Amino acid sequence: MFYRGKPFEITLHSGATTSYIKHDVALSLSLNIAPNNQLALLADHKTRIASLGEVDFNVTLGTVVMRVRALVMKNLQAQCFGGTTFHVDNDIHTKIKSGTVTIHGRFIVDQSNPYPVTHVFPPPVQQVPDSKSTNSNGLAMLDVLPCQSTQASLHAISLPENAVTFPSDFLKIPLPLDAVNLNVISISPSFPMVFNDNRWRPQICQVADGYAFV
Repeated sequence: MFYRGKPFEITLHSGATTSYIKHDVALSLSLNIAPNNQLALLADHKTRIASLGEVDFNVTLGTVVMRVRALVMKNLQAQCFGGTTFHVDNDIHTKIKSGTVTIHGRFIVDQSNPYPVTHVFPPPVQQVPDSKSTNSNGLAMLDVLPCQSTQASLHAISLPENAVTFPSDFLKIPLPLDAVNLNVISISPSFPMVFNDNRWRPQICQVADGYAFV
């Protein structure tokens, strides 16, 4: 989205009570920072961080206008976290599976960085017996059907050195012939020339047309 022609990114965070914006970003947008001495309580319910003020401004996405009320923080992982206040002010609804966001209850847009949706395998089938099926202690018992296990197949895949991908794109990794018919695949990156490099963690990836999408 944009603020007075300047691009601006909001990371939706419905678990946050209020919204937050990074101090450097507020300055770069020339926002009016009003005084505020509110303390932000983190998820550990112990750590409190004082804000540097608060902002109240509007951003646009095409013809859609959204209000942003946020506390200004010195350090923040994202440019701005759109918390509960942002969701309520703009009637935001997200569908992670489809990668869409509904604004003001009627404008539907795609997420700028949708996460690949992987298939969720159900647990083993469980059957709850009637009240007559009890053990020696008089407790009801469950009949749990065993689930079948499969043996993982390991492959080493080399990527071209000039492989480049942008934050909003996916990296296509060609797969061996015996893996192209899979729906998902587990990829565990290894960088033998770079020690203790954890920037790319193991993940489950979608498979399509003979490629894994990371």
